[in-house]
Amino acid sequence: MNLVISRTLKVLALMILVTSCATSVPFPSEQIIGTWRSQVGGFDVTTTYTIDEVTVDGFDSKPYVLNGSELVIEDDAISARTVSFPSKGEMVQVDNITETVHVFTRIGG
Repeated sequence: MNLVISRTLKVLALMILVTSCATSVPFPSEQIIGTWRSQVGGFDVTTTYTIDEVTVDGFDSKPYVLNGSELVIEDDAISARTVSFPSKGEMVQVDNITETVHVFTRIGG
């Protein structure tokens, strides 16, 4: 009987561990929201993402879609980028055509 209880507890502990690991990583659509700083041609650029729009250096916002890790701005699939988040404070965008890597640093929380 004690062996059955011990195995049951181990299985439950393993299930809790696996579930907590699976839910601790936010989706890219949650991670992208916020203000980011980058450099383009030696100039600082500030980019702000809301749930469905992006603003660059205070200019007019543009709609975007983030489908998994693919970022498309203003329905321009040709300029799609692959987005990753190596850490909470870093976003990397890779142009799908030119393979140019663009690194962003989160500003604030």
